[in-house]
Amino acid sequence: MSFEEAACLPTGGVTAWRALVTKAQIRRGEKVLVTGIGGGVATLALRLAAAMGAIVYVTSGSTEKLTIGESLGASGGVCYRQDKWGKALQALSGGIDVVIDGAPGSSFGQYVRALNFGARVLIYGSTGGTAVEFSAPDLFLRHASVIGTAMGTTDDFRNMLAFVEAQEVKPVIDRAFPLEQAGEALHYLEAGHQIGKVTIRI
Repeated sequence: MSFEEAACLPTGGVTAWRALVTKAQIRRGEKVLVTGIGGGVATLALRLAAAMGAIVYVTSGSTEKLTIGESLGASGGVCYRQDKWGKALQALSGGIDVVIDGAPGSSFGQYVRALNFGARVLIYGSTGGTAVEFSAPDLFLRHASVIGTAMGTTDDFRNMLAFVEAQEVKPVIDRAFPLEQAGEALHYLEAGHQIGKVTIRI
């Protein structure tokens, strides 16, 4: 990897790894939903899950990002700006086994009915707000689990690095800004245009 790629890997990579492997114990052939494709953790979760043999679906508010998600290994995606997008997800995927979600406040109520029996929902952030509403039967009738996760241990990091090296998985870098344009880089991040990571080149 380049130094910039290596700089992008640790936080997002180990967060995605812990969610997928340590907590969800993902299996080859399972169907995984990664919400809000574009962010660093979400993009790495897509790359890692696809390399593990999962069938990955993504959501975004941008059709352009959905297309890019497919180019990175997703089997398809749905736009969360459309009404009742959870039904579109169910029709597209036939049901989801694992969810990697950094914005449950705005998405949980939609995808919950697309969960398969025994599904695992991994929540690693609260970008869409801290409150999450759902109907209890949507979970217990499906024997679904909701699991919180964040970052990871040194063992998670070591195992993630070994997998990334063996599978040649690299972080996606959207843009690299020189140090003197760090302020512009932050504005770019705030606008939410990126797919993957934004770096500062020193």
